[in-house]
Amino acid sequence: MAADPGPRNQARGLTLADAAADAGFAQPLDDLSLCAHIAVNWLVMGFAAKSTDRLGLALILAGSAHLLQAERQRQAAPALA
Repeated sequence: MAADPGPRNQARGLTLADAAADAGFAQPLDDLSLCAHIAVNWLVMGFAAKSTDRLGLALILAGSAHLLQAERQRQAAPALA
């Protein structure tokens, strides 16, 4: 029977996976994770995020949306080469 890798090795594996992943793929998932954590804290534990936390989340999501839109426009533009 294999030994349990333990939380330290599991965390190391997640860190290596994040390091190997394309930032364009990993970053939106991190944003989604942040939204999920805030929603769970509010719905399950009754803890509402402070207004500064909500402002920070709004800035993160707005920045992500801007980068997504800019990348879509860049890919849609005809190549000038």
